Formats: sequence, structure tokens, C-alpha cells
Amino acid sequence: MTNQTVEGDAGYGIDIPEPGPTTPDDYVEGYEMEPQQEDPDSESGLMATFSGAELIGTIVVLIAVVAIYAGFRRRV
Repeated sequence: MTNQTVEGDAGYGIDIPEPGPTTPDDYVEGYEMEPQQEDPDSESGLMATFSGAELIGTIVVLIAVVAIYAGFRRRV
């Protein structure tokens, strides 16, 4: 077995040129937001909207409060 040195074009100490920008500096990608027209016949503005997670969280908190209250009442 012999110690051999191989020279290559890459590795530590070799400068790699960075690629230039492919898009202009002021380029923005995405969708344009448009104002949404509110339907006057819609009653959604009067009703509060709740998600399922909010309802479940509220129920869990209420059950915990009732359990704590019942525990204190039972102790007295």
C-alpha cells in the first residue's frame, strides 16, 4: 500500500464562482390580492364564527372549572 496524491479541481482552498441573480431585484412572485366585495344579503356579519377547536377548548375549560369547583365544595 502506497501513499498517493491526486490533484483535483475542487476541494478546500478552491474558489467557486457564485451564480449571478437570475431574476431582477424588484421581482416579486405570488398572487395579487384583490378587495373582496361584501354581500349585503349575507348575515355572516351578524353571527360570530367559531371553529371546532375553539368549541372543544371551551368545553374542556368549562369541565375543568366545574371539576375544581366541585372538588372545593366537597372538601368544605
